[in-house]
Amino acid sequence: MNENILQKWASIFVTIGNPVRLAILLILQGSKYLRGEHCLTFTEIKNVLEMPSDASLTYHLNRLLDSGLIEKMAHKDENERVYPLYSVSQKWLDFTDEVGLAETFNEYIEKLR
Repeated sequence: MNENILQKWASIFVTIGNPVRLAILLILQGSKYLRGEHCLTFTEIKNVLEMPSDASLTYHLNRLLDSGLIEKMAHKDENERVYPLYSVSQKWLDFTDEVGLAETFNEYIEKLR
């Protein structure tokens, strides 16, 4: 096996080794069922996870952003307020394909519908 690929995978497994971060990724991957799009707001993620602390969710989102597994985009609502939307990145989708987890995660998300 290619050592670079193993290093990349090991780094990702360390990041997703936390259940909150893994849950965030699964929620974002399945967000088309919650929102009709592949993205969610901070509040939507917090509500789905039932997290009591904004600081804790911010910490986990920042870890995922720093690792490149999720992306944050600015969104303007009908009242011209700007807020971030979070979505899984192509890096996450590629990783799940490479390690053979894409189908497993999608089946799990389907069961939650």
